Amino acid sequence: MNRTHRAYLLGIVVGMVILVLAGCGGDRKPTPVPTLAEGERPPAQPAVPTQPAPPKYLPTQPPPAGPGEGAVVPETPVVTVEEVEATPTAGDVMVEVVVSQAPGYTGPGENYPLAGLASAGDQLVVEERSPDGRWLHVCCFAGRPGWISLQYVRPLTSLDDVPVAQEIPPLSPLPTPTAEP
Repeated sequence: MNRTHRAYLLGIVVGMVILVLAGCGGDRKPTPVPTLAEGERPPAQPAVPTQPAPPKYLPTQPPPAGPGEGAVVPETPVVTVEEVEATPTAGDVMVEVVVSQAPGYTGPGENYPLAGLASAGDQLVVEERSPDGRWLHVCCFAGRPGWISLQYVRPLTSLDDVPVAQEIPPLSPLPTPTAEP
């Protein structure tokens, strides 16, 4: 066998190995992306392709201190939320949702009740921001205002003039799940 013949056979063998390896795992289907049903809470740490940048808008003063150890916290009154229709104007500060589904809460945090969901591409009008700069009070989730985390949106206009919220909604306790009989 001459040198040219060996090189030719080696090329065929290498090509066959590449074809066999390329065929491995070809029947895999993409993992489905879970969606949230109305009223369902997202996981505590949502999967995000990259780490979000720290918020640009940091508080100018420390957040108010919560109740001390053993303090009695009064019951939170039931608040009804009026549905509103958002019609953006030229001067509105806008953000766009950049994840498939973004939860909106009744206050600035995942420990508040769910106000609704926004989908990728939805544009929301920004009303104010949380004192820590990580949450935006926006309009609207299915006709209801709510708070959305900065990690789920990108600004369409500058957020420099967004005021800091002076009144944060009180945190109402979430209902405790009960076992079905």
